[in-house]
Parts: sequence; structure tokens; C-alpha cells
Amino acid sequence: MSLSRPNRYLVFAWNFLFSCWFLALPLIYSYRFYNPYELPKFLWFVVGVWLLGVGKLCRGRAMVWDRLTIFILLYLLISFVSDLLGLDPRTSILGSYWRHQGWLTLAGGVLLFLLLEKRQTGLLPNTILASTFLVSAFTCWQGARFYLLKDPAVPNYNGRIVGTMGNPNFLGGWLAMVLPLAMGEMEKLKLKQKSIIKFLLLVLSLTAIFLSGSRGAWLAVGLVGVAWLLVKRKFKILAILLVSFSSFLLVFLHLRGVRVFIPWVSRDSIWENRLIIWQEGIKAAAKQPIFGYGQENFELIFPADRRLPVDNAHNLFLEILLSSGIIGLLIYLAILVEAFKKVSLAVRLSLLAFLFRAQLNPLSLSEIALFWYLLALEK
Repeated sequence: MSLSRPNRYLVFAWNFLFSCWFLALPLIYSYRFYNPYELPKFLWFVVGVWLLGVGKLCRGRAMVWDRLTIFILLYLLISFVSDLLGLDPRTSILGSYWRHQGWLTLAGGVLLFLLLEKRQTGLLPNTILASTFLVSAFTCWQGARFYLLKDPAVPNYNGRIVGTMGNPNFLGGWLAMVLPLAMGEMEKLKLKQKSIIKFLLLVLSLTAIFLSGSRGAWLAVGLVGVAWLLVKRKFKILAILLVSFSSFLLVFLHLRGVRVFIPWVSRDSIWENRLIIWQEGIKAAAKQPIFGYGQENFELIFPADRRLPVDNAHNLFLEILLSSGIIGLLIYLAILVEAFKKVSLAVRLSLLAFLFRAQLNPLSLSEIALFWYLLALEK
């Protein structure tokens, strides 16, 4: 059914506002806040998504009740119950002081999923391409100043640039997630010099990921590349095994604390020993397996005698198990299975990058928002 002209204008205006809002999310930071990167993004995300939600309700759009939507709403409900029954309901609902990833953020992500219709306008692919280009270009500019010109004014985290994310792992992880989607969306655009632009965007993004020094992001990109070549049948089995073995070897060496070859890859940190974090997390999950301890409460769970200021399990599935219990984890896995059955190859590769990186590090709000966006793209 075709829309009347006023309704078409309203649809275009909403899509334009949504695209501008989503484009700005990974770029926003301000040193006027105590948490200059995540807090501005949290405020922009939560306030923006609810305002956009009100605008969508005014148009009277009906909700589509498919299995993916039902699983997502169930996960939101279970998380809310777990947060209320958890160790610190206030922090679980509002989010912690630094991460801001409580139930309010989860509800914003679910609302983001519900807001997007099956296929919006051509603005959405342009949004993805523009955000990928801008974040990558800013990272490369920052990397040139920091690594080549030795500019001390460039913000860094233990000698690694942070881009617009405040953390090198957040930066590399977001780029690793968005790169397959950007390449896929580029294929749909009708541009005269598409191959050249696509090549430049790929080089710029991979350079930015390399400059981030995020090992998890590097491995995620390698895994996605192997998966793409495997699907396209452009890779010999021996090469697949070689790359896969190399990736798992690097992860193993990293977990065992063995230094590898690139200078800024070899680093010592109290947060590097994930085996200790995971062991303690599994022990805690066994004590309260049904509903968990509520979101953002890992710091309260982690034993004080370990003397490590750890506020996240550094593994997505373990974090969900601790936050929402086995019920929440099973529903989350159902969401992933249902999503993978529906989405395109590009979106599937982006989700694969997200899941791989999420097994080694905490996630940023930008990555979480992008995850819900990916689920909604082809629902």
C-alpha cells in the first residue's frame, strides 16, 4: 500500500533523523564528562532512541510478532527480573559508573531493534558507509600523529590510540564489526568508481584496525575473512587450516601470557590474565545458576583476595550467565540462532566478528548498539 505524500515526508524525516543519530553515536565524546567516551554515547543513545520511539509511535506502526522479536522481548523481561533480584538492582538497572550497560541500555537496544522496519530507505547503507569512513579516517589521522610524529597530545590508552571510543579494543572491535557490513552495503550502491572506493575504504578500515593494536579485533577480522573466503569457495583447505591454526595459536599464547612479535601486542596488564577471571566467573555462576546476579555486578562477585579490579567477565556468554542466569543465556543463544537464519551474508559476518571479539573483551556501547542494529536490518 502506497503512502500519501504527507506520510512519505514523515517517513523520510524519521529515517533522516535516525540516520543522523546513528551516524553520530560512534563519533561522540566530550572531555567535559568524568567518563568522556562512554557517558556521552550512553546519553546520546538512550535519549535519542526513546525520542525516535515516540516519533514512530505517532505514526501508529504495528509490531511484527515473529520468533526473533518474541525471543528478544523475553530476554528483556528475564534480564529485568534478574536485575531486580540481583546484588545491586540500582546499578543493574541504570548501569555502572564506567560502562553504563545496565537494563536501561538493554531496553534502548531492544527499542532500536523494534523501531527499524524491514528495509528503510537508502539512507541506512549510506549511514554505515559514512560512519565507517569517518571513524577509520580519524583513527589513521590520530595514529599518524601519535606513532609517527610522536605527538603527546593525542589521547592514548597505555601507549595505544583510542580514536573516538576511548579504548583501543572498543575501537578495533567496532571497526571489525562494521567492516563486513560496509563492504556488503557498498555492493548495493550504484557508483561509477565503486571498486576504487571499496578498495580505499577496505584499506583505510584495516589500517585503522591495525593501528588500534587490538588483538581481538585482528583475530576477528582474520576469522571473518576466512569465513567469507570459505563461503565464496576461494580458499584452499590447507590455507584455511593454516589461518585457523595460527589464530587459535595466537589466542592460546595470549591466554598463557606468552609474548608475541609486534611490540605493542606484547604488554603486561593486571587485566591480561583472563583465565583467572573466567575461572572465578564459572565458580560464581555455579552458585546462582537460575537468574544470576544481575547486570553490571561482576565486581561484587569477583573475590577480593584476587586483588584485581575486574568489573566484567571478559566473555559475553559468561557475562550473560552471571547476569541473567542459565535462562537468560539460553534465550540469548536462541536470539543468535534465529538471527543467523534470517540475515544476509554481510550481516552474518558482522555478527560473527562481534561474537568472536566478545569472547575476549568487554564490549563498548557503540558495539552493543550496532549489534541490535544488525539484528533489525533484515527482520
